[in-house]
Amino acid sequence: MNILYDILAFDRKHVFKLGCTSIVAQSQDGVIYHGRNLDYDMGDLLKTITILVDFTRGQGEERVSPAFL
Repeated sequence: MNILYDILAFDRKHVFKLGCTSIVAQSQDGVIYHGRNLDYDMGDLLKTITILVDFTRGQGEERVSPAFL
């Protein structure tokens, strides 16, 4: 997805149509929170190719993350 930004960055009028807003914070007990909204113009396409990936270690689930096929 970032390649689209890189290619179109040469034409500044298109830059604001690509990308997503994100925030990262850390709680007092050290837990890191990361949130992102996917405000791409191609939301309808992304809805059809989005999956949830479960990351595990041993017997426990570590985290779940969205990904694109």
